[in-house]
Amino acid sequence: MNQGRSRHQAEEDSPDPLPPWLKYLVLIRIGFLALVLGGVYWLAYAAGVLDQASPEGIRDLVAQYGILSVFVYLAAFSLGQLVYVPGMFFVVAGSLAFGGVYGFLWAMLGATLSVTLSFLVARLVGGTPLADPRRGWVKVMVRRLDARPVSSIFFLRSIVSTAPWLNYLLGMSSVSYRDYLVGSVLGMLVPVMLTVVFTDWLLQFIG
Repeated sequence: MNQGRSRHQAEEDSPDPLPPWLKYLVLIRIGFLALVLGGVYWLAYAAGVLDQASPEGIRDLVAQYGILSVFVYLAAFSLGQLVYVPGMFFVVAGSLAFGGVYGFLWAMLGATLSVTLSFLVARLVGGTPLADPRRGWVKVMVRRLDARPVSSIFFLRSIVSTAPWLNYLLGMSSVSYRDYLVGSVLGMLVPVMLTVVFTDWLLQFIG
């Protein structure tokens, strides 16, 4: 009797197999997302944009535009994450170009715009294939994310900050943009602030 109930319960808890056409659709959308990101990266490489992918190169690029430098910095930060330029390069460049206080403010705004753009690209192009994982450790992770989205994202951001891969994974999950934004901003505050403070201190020390 108990064995029958246990078997019935296991059948209810086990995920229903995805229809073949839905599996193919998920794979197609993920493949298309990879194709889009790969194409953006190739264009950036072919145009020589990645040659300037350093804090000093970004600072020099921004400095060329005078009163428009802030807008150029924010745009470069947002687009740079799509081609996997490390976000901390832009944070350091912000400190070099705008100083400590304004460098922190613009770096936080740029980081927020950057993780937002990556999230939206992943959500619109790749869909949400991680919203209902069928089994394994992915299912456990997604359940934890669904239960505590803001605190989970805060924890991840505190460790990896603006890492592009995290933006794409969260974009393909079921997390709402509101929870994503709140968790991301709160989680990036300390890493960005520490980076700017250290950069400003180092400049004063060697200057």
